[in-house]
Amino acid sequence: MRVYYTPPAPVASVNDVSMNEGNTGTQNMKFTVTLTGDLSQARTVGYVTADGTATAFGGGAGNPDYTHKSGVLNFAPNQSTATVNVPIRGDISGHRSLFDSSKAGRLLGWFHADV
Repeated sequence: MRVYYTPPAPVASVNDVSMNEGNTGTQNMKFTVTLTGDLSQARTVGYVTADGTATAFGGGAGNPDYTHKSGVLNFAPNQSTATVNVPIRGDISGHRSLFDSSKAGRLLGWFHADV
């Protein structure tokens, strides 16, 4: 009898991040993507930003909150983390706002609120 075992593929997760966007300029919001499980082989993880209350294309006001990004992260064998930087634009309307990512449902999600 032979027994073959195939370890399950790793699972990707992303950390929660919050930041004040400021009133002008651009700042990077840094996300850390973590793989857990069997890391003995090279892996790739695709990602894409998704609009929520923050928009990449300006919504009704025509002023984007962040720069849309998508891509592929390449993980070498035994590498467990990689980063994605998403440019966040200052709120030119002068409102003080907060960006917050959410793990629920999407790899990169957004919450944007005037505070």
